[in-house]
Amino acid sequence: FPSHDICPRRVIRPKKSTSISPEKNMTAIPNEESCSLTLLIPVKNRGPELAALLNYYSHLKFPYNIIILSSGKLQEFSYPQNLKIKLIELEQNAKLSEKLSIGISEVKTPIVSVAADHDLCTVEGLAESARFLLQHDDFSACQGYHARFDIRGDERDLLDIPWFTPSLEQNDPLERIAALVRRYQPVCWATFRTSTMEKIVETINDLQSLLFFELAWSTTAAIQGKVKRLPIIYCLRKHHSIHLLGHPLFSLIESPQKFFLEYLKYKSRILTQISKSFKASNEFYSRSFDLIHMCYFAREIDIGIINLITEEYLAKKITSIFDPLVKEKISPRLAKTKIFNEKTGLDKKTYKIFTQFKFPQPKEEIQLEENFVDKVINNLELYDI
Repeated sequence: FPSHDICPRRVIRPKKSTSISPEKNMTAIPNEESCSLTLLIPVKNRGPELAALLNYYSHLKFPYNIIILSSGKLQEFSYPQNLKIKLIELEQNAKLSEKLSIGISEVKTPIVSVAADHDLCTVEGLAESARFLLQHDDFSACQGYHARFDIRGDERDLLDIPWFTPSLEQNDPLERIAALVRRYQPVCWATFRTSTMEKIVETINDLQSLLFFELAWSTTAAIQGKVKRLPIIYCLRKHHSIHLLGHPLFSLIESPQKFFLEYLKYKSRILTQISKSFKASNEFYSRSFDLIHMCYFAREIDIGIINLITEEYLAKKITSIFDPLVKEKISPRLAKTKIFNEKTGLDKKTYKIFTQFKFPQPKEEIQLEENFVDKVINNLELYDI
């Protein structure tokens, strides 16, 4: 960024000192690579999380550009002086699609990563994914494994690794979409070629359904090129309740009419992208696309939940799946198994390592180096909320 875009007026001071050496926690980033990546961070009134994230990057001397996209003015916002930050404040009710549209227009680098303000995209994950895309022209996006953690005071739970599916390396874009949707895990909070992210922003514009917004984001990445999953912890995602309308079952229950109308809009935009690059009949693509998604939607159907909601509707007890009488019954919960062990970090922080984190399944697919737990803890030691 030009110097006038960097805003060092106020500084976040770390809450507690740490003796951890940053050099042990990050992949070395050559100077010429520091101009290859921009990190977009859409924020939503989560000051402590954003401060912790920026302090983490400050500790590790994060060399890339950062663009923060805020809904409204950030209250009492400050940031470290050694980071290259540009803050863009939008209207209070600005949607994610608007933030991304404005953010991508500011990106001048060939690679861009998108991160949520309450997650921790590791420096290693960002550096390695950017490096991979710079070296492999046929890939449009790259990420690693996404792990979940939780924080309660000085206790940190390392929960599981729920996003792990293999890379999408099929030559045909429709086959990549089939592989993506067959075992659907989103390609959203990841690293992209800037040209791919520009196409994604164009595709997701004004999609009202959270479900198809996310699907369009992911499938567009798969159309634009292959998608790599590196065998590293790319992102630590703070555990929180999922939005029900991002799930096919609950989206369908809440409004079947809107579900199918949004599906047709989503389908039209994705098929338009495919048909521009490959010759085949519209009927072939249309039928194949429907069958691919039918398998995904059918897999998520739960007749018991549908019957429960139907009975509540017929009894006129509820008008929405968000009614307190029913939401508690249908909200998916995180299953916790036994704790594998505990470790003590600096400042008396306790790390509870759950079995499904230390020994993630399927073990034949999730290939991590032996010391990955220690590397995660080293990163979280620098992430102080």
